Amino acid sequence: TEVKFQPSALLQYDTDYTARLAANASAPGGSSLGSGLDLFFHTAGRPAVLLSQPSDGGQKDEWDSVLLTFAGPMDPASLRKALTLTPAVENLGTWWNKEEYTLSIYGDFDPSRTYTLAIAASAADPYGSRLASPFSLRFSTLDLRPVTGFMRYAQALSLDASRQPVIQAQARNADRLSFSLYRLSMVQFYGLLRDGIYAAADSPVGDLLRQWEVTVPSARNVMQTLNISLQDEPLPTGVYLLLMNGPWYDGYQTEARLVVVRDTEIVLKAAYDEALTWAVELGSGQPVSSLPIEIVNESGNTIARFPMLRV
Repeated sequence: TEVKFQPSALLQYDTDYTARLAANASAPGGSSLGSGLDLFFHTAGRPAVLLSQPSDGGQKDEWDSVLLTFAGPMDPASLRKALTLTPAVENLGTWWNKEEYTLSIYGDFDPSRTYTLAIAASAADPYGSRLASPFSLRFSTLDLRPVTGFMRYAQALSLDASRQPVIQAQARNADRLSFSLYRLSMVQFYGLLRDGIYAAADSPVGDLLRQWEVTVPSARNVMQTLNISLQDEPLPTGVYLLLMNGPWYDGYQTEARLVVVRDTEIVLKAAYDEALTWAVELGSGQPVSSLPIEIVNESGNTIARFPMLRV
């Protein structure tokens, strides 16, 4: 059984009250409560902002909303109408939490910029009372967190053996990137393709060819595309492992990519029991004749070969 208490008039703000249910209160069947019940509660305060995150003069991180805590319930529509941000913020939105009396303000805030948030005194609670005075909050946004990574998501990158080996990376708010290049055997290459290259970031395999660092040009809060040269002259045909270490939010991360350096382009057309290959030189585009070709499975085991071995 529930009892709902509905005052006949508005209660006073910020006041202690006691609601008493007498002992002779009875159920529909006639049995009485037996002993009285007292309920103590405190009413919400008049419309006011009690707390802000960030605080006045504070800083906001890129993922944080601006959070205002009020003394009691507010009318969300009047809050949104009374709210202004200077300078303007694109995709500005708000969310009212009626249990915690908080207003979240979110949008596309620019990094490293100062903002002023204002709520006019017209903002009201559900009972018609308004803020005693306008509210103002001045804060600034932090720089964006550092982010680095390869431009391509594929596990393997393909390079032309006749050209200087260059790959693309991206960086934001990073000072430098560190690289390591390893020469792989085909067994190591197939193993990384089969098992995934993520483990190689912590435990690289192959023969280390070189390690170097690249300084990132200074451009705060801008995602930059960088052309990274693996070495000054073309790499010999073969397979390689490339590691890149750079800042990533609050720490550092190492990413790995397989690199295939080739001088031939092969097109494969496969049917159920046969395959057709077309091979051309990358530099000239001329067909390559009598090229030994092997078709392997994910473990590197040969399933077809041309020319066929004669026994």
